[in-house]
Amino acid sequence: MLAQFLITFREAFEAAVLVAIVLIQLVRTGRRGLIRSLILGASVGVLVSVLAGLLIRTIYIFGGFKDIFEILSTFVAVAILTSVIYWTGSRGVKMVEEVKVKVARSVVSPGASFMISLLGFTLVFREGMEAVLFMMPLLAQEPWPTLVGSGLGIIGALLLSSLVFIGGLRLSFRVFFRVMSILLILVAGGLLGQGVHELVEYGLDNGWNLDSIAWTALELPIGEDNIMHEEGLVGSVLAALLGYSTRMEFIRLVVQGCYIAIALSLTLWGWFKRRL
Repeated sequence: MLAQFLITFREAFEAAVLVAIVLIQLVRTGRRGLIRSLILGASVGVLVSVLAGLLIRTIYIFGGFKDIFEILSTFVAVAILTSVIYWTGSRGVKMVEEVKVKVARSVVSPGASFMISLLGFTLVFREGMEAVLFMMPLLAQEPWPTLVGSGLGIIGALLLSSLVFIGGLRLSFRVFFRVMSILLILVAGGLLGQGVHELVEYGLDNGWNLDSIAWTALELPIGEDNIMHEEGLVGSVLAALLGYSTRMEFIRLVVQGCYIAIALSLTLWGWFKRRL
């Protein structure tokens, strides 16, 4: 549930921040009449994201290829999550100014109302679809924890954004998104490891010869009643954040470890270069 919370919290908070920035710019420029258009566009973005999620879920349930769908959706989610981490690290700190420029252009265009609605829709739908794609493999594995974690993530994001823009809470967006980037790298690594594990199991069930890569490289002597088991109190948190498991195949250990090591190294190096 922690992974679901972190992913949804990050996506919902970014959407809320961007919409709030547009709203503030409309108020500052004396275009309060366009606020209704902004809210309409953002609301449609939420609705379309939910409908897209239901459509994808329906295809998963009735498509007749659940195993392949789970595996592919996991790898797609990791790819998109990686691109989000990269975007946040390379351009995330400039997003406030970019949104302000888009607002300034939209309010002076002939169809200002439509352009602001479109901007609100785009900002929300982009984050919503990312969250939907992230949640699909997790929803297939843990339906209720995913729904609860996602709900709590949305609530937490709305509360934090309200404290920032209404309550006057001082928050460094640079620090916030950098911390979230580190956490999401760990989540993405764990999700990738889980996808590799599912792919190995699928291959073994279908007679693939995976002896050279599917042998058990890590097996901890921890029972299911132990809090350090991946379903235990502490182990479940580590599983959500790090993809921790008491038993790992060789290929999963290599792929998951390499992803986290490379992603963390590139992210930290990028931050270091921008400080020079």
